[in-house]
Amino acid sequence: MASARKASSPLRAGSLIVTVFGDLVAPRGGEVAYAGLARILAPFGVNDSQLRTALSRLVAEDWLVSERVGRLAYYALAPSGLKRTREAEARIYAAAPPAWNGTWCVALLPDLPPGAREAVRRPLSWLGFGAVGPQTMLHPNPDPAALASLLADLAKPLRPLIVEGPGTAGDAAQALVRQGWDLAALGRGYRGFIDGFAPLARAARKEISPEAALEGRVRLVHEFRRLALRDPGLPGELMPRDWVGGAARRFAGDLYRRLRPASEAWIDANLLDSNGKLPPPSAASRQRFGGDMSRKRVSWR
Repeated sequence: MASARKASSPLRAGSLIVTVFGDLVAPRGGEVAYAGLARILAPFGVNDSQLRTALSRLVAEDWLVSERVGRLAYYALAPSGLKRTREAEARIYAAAPPAWNGTWCVALLPDLPPGAREAVRRPLSWLGFGAVGPQTMLHPNPDPAALASLLADLAKPLRPLIVEGPGTAGDAAQALVRQGWDLAALGRGYRGFIDGFAPLARAARKEISPEAALEGRVRLVHEFRRLALRDPGLPGELMPRDWVGGAARRFAGDLYRRLRPASEAWIDANLLDSNGKLPPPSAASRQRFGGDMSRKRVSWR
């Protein structure tokens, strides 16, 4: 665990809470008692004051909703927080990018002042679109539902014109990839991720305590989430031959699979919602990273 900590940048309480809700709480009904959150985040150095402040901000930002039952406080994903969580899940826990159907999706932004233009470019970038000009962004494989949701959320004057057309994976496509996305920086991040978590991966091959498994799982998902949400998810045909992203995703999936049983046991024993013990994890959460979470594999090398 120490090596993973040294490799990580400082962890913010609010961002950690989003990780915990997305990975641990959402698959079990979406609600958890404050006391359980405090226990999960204590090993990360998040004290009571920091936790309360971060939770208040997430409630104000419509990520979470809060409820008091007697003297106990509970937090749950707000509808908008649940929507954002589900959109992120598809990119974080995917086994691999979808196969390419040979088309490009081009977003032509309206002529806007720089500030308003950035308000359009930012969410498109979050969906993986790359900028190839001041008013032109593109992606070969955007998630149709997420793109439709983004366009619906934008005011009509800000909505880009979306054009789709056929393309090939030749030199011209490679040039567009180099222009639109900084894959070199992302690749360095993936290599650092593998190196930083290699000691935990070795430890997880042996018996690991529920507490250590939970902390390792939260840290693993938190760090991988940062990379996965920067990754445009381009199809393999458009990626460099030595692209490290696939190896990093397999590494994350195999380590997650090893940490999951003991960490789920900790959740069963310690976390509560307003009805008592949390319900079992959803069937979909057992298929994260494209595999049966009841099996333990080591294939990333």
